[in-house]
Formats: sequence, C-alpha cells, structure tokens
Amino acid sequence: MKRDPEFMELLATHVERDREILDRLAGTEHREHVGDAAERVRAAHDAALRRLGDS
Repeated sequence: MKRDPEFMELLATHVERDREILDRLAGTEHREHVGDAAERVRAAHDAALRRLGDS
C-alpha cells in the first residue's frame, strides 16, 4: 500500500489534537475517568501510526 503524505499529516494532526484534549480533561474533576480512556486512545493511536508506518 502506498502511503499518502497528506493523509499521514492529517492523521498526525488529529492524533495530536486528541491528545491535547485528553490532557486538558485529565486536569479536571473527571480525571479518574479520563485517565483510563486516555491510555486506551493513546495506545490505539500509537498502534495505528505503527501500522501505517510499516505499510
């Protein structure tokens, strides 16, 4: 599969935005709930980026 640089840039932008949102939420009273979700989202993002990088 050929990598699309435009898509990869867009994906990286969305991943970074999601991480910033989760970091902000982690500083609120919802910290306990957000912590577990943030870890799952980060793991999914990392796995997706690795798979795309390997293709």
